Parts: sequence; C-alpha cells; structure tokens
Amino acid sequence: MLREEDILTLSCPTEDVLKHDHCRTCVNRIFEVAIEDPAHFPARCCDPLQLSRCLPLLSQELVAEFQKKVEELTTPNRIYCSKAECATWIKPVNIEAGVATCSACAQATCTTCRAAQHAGLCPDDEDVKALLTLAERKGWKVCPACRYMVELEVGCYHMVCRCKHEFCYLCQARWKTCACVRSNEATVWPGAAAEGNAAPAANAPLVHIHGWVRRHQNKGHTAPCQACQADWLPWLFHCVNCGRVSCMQCR
Repeated sequence: MLREEDILTLSCPTEDVLKHDHCRTCVNRIFEVAIEDPAHFPARCCDPLQLSRCLPLLSQELVAEFQKKVEELTTPNRIYCSKAECATWIKPVNIEAGVATCSACAQATCTTCRAAQHAGLCPDDEDVKALLTLAERKGWKVCPACRYMVELEVGCYHMVCRCKHEFCYLCQARWKTCACVRSNEATVWPGAAAEGNAAPAANAPLVHIHGWVRRHQNKGHTAPCQACQADWLPWLFHCVNCGRVSCMQCR
C-alpha cells in the first residue's frame, strides 16, 4: 500500500471523479516525458502541474533537468547548434552579432539561416535579399572570397576587397585568370562622357590608346594610381596622351 507522502493528489474535476491521484513513479514519468518531448511540455495532468507541489516526489537530478528545459522552451526564437550530432540549445547570452556559439562543442551558428557560421552577408536575411535585388539593378558585385558587397565607381576592373582578395569585377574570377577586358573607358576615364565620347559597353575594347611612360615616384611624380589609388609603388606609368597615372596591374 502506498504511503500518503508518495501520492500526489490533484484537483482535476471531471465527469466521473473530483480528484486524480498519482504515485511517485507516475509523477516522475510525467516530468520525464515533458523533458523528452516538447509536445508534452509543460508537465501536466488535466492542467499544468506546479513544480513546487511536486518537489517532494521528484529527484534532484530530474528537477534540475526540468528547470533547464523550462528556460529553453520558454525562450522565443530558440537557436540550436548547427552541428547535427550536437544540436544543443544555445542560450541567448551566448549569441552576439548574429552568431550563436555552442557551449557544448564551440560550434558557431548563424542565427538567420541556422547553418554553420559563414563569412559575409546571409542570403536568408530579408534585408540582405532586398540589398541583393538592389545590387543586381545597380550592377554591384559580391566578393567571391568573403561575400561582402563591392561597387566600382572609378577605375579598372581589378578589385581588391577589404579581405585582400583580388578579382575581376565583371566575372568575379581571380584577377588575371579570366579573358575579360581589364578596364573600360567609362570608369577609367570618367570625363569621357562629359567630353562627348560615348562610353563603350562593359566588354568592349578601349578606344583610347595610351602611351605609357614609366616614371619613378621619387623624381617628383607622386600621384597615386588613378584606378586602385596605390601610392607606395616605386614606379608608376604615366600616359603621354591623356596624362593618366596607373600602376603595372591597372594599366
């Protein structure tokens, strides 16, 4: 016969009975199921059980585990470790700047797409989607190495990203590995349109023929490359026809 202290009596009026009795084993099982399956959370009979009333019948380990589960399941927009074999819930305190760090395995997870942390913009972010749509309309490009957005205003198609990756602005291939033209008069020589010269298409050859002369920077010629703004090189090239200054890579 069960002792009174091993029985939990609940006021759950139904059509046939006024109270429901649960033994110690049944109460522990109710809480175990609530921990294992969120569909059965919170622990309940006909109504949710008050933890304070059940404490005398629960083991300390089960109480601690349940309280941890309460913190997890009552947290909105929960983030779990992106490593499939871990899948541990990541507490909000371990989330910073859109990156959630797992306390169990140290895996970094993107809070937007829920996948492993990645460089650059997250394509699942609604604001990023709007930005990519605008970028396509404006002709902006994305660095293939770090996924940051870049825009060409003036200069050749040789892009040097903030991550130091060098690539072609037209096709995003590594610089000097593609067959694209290296520059366009419309961007290399912005004044061409104002002077009545029609800007050529992006893949058209240059119409202006440069007459390059190499000059040493220490001999009074200190202007930087007009394409990439490099001013630390010992030698730069000056065009005797249009006066343009360019480094070896951009000329």
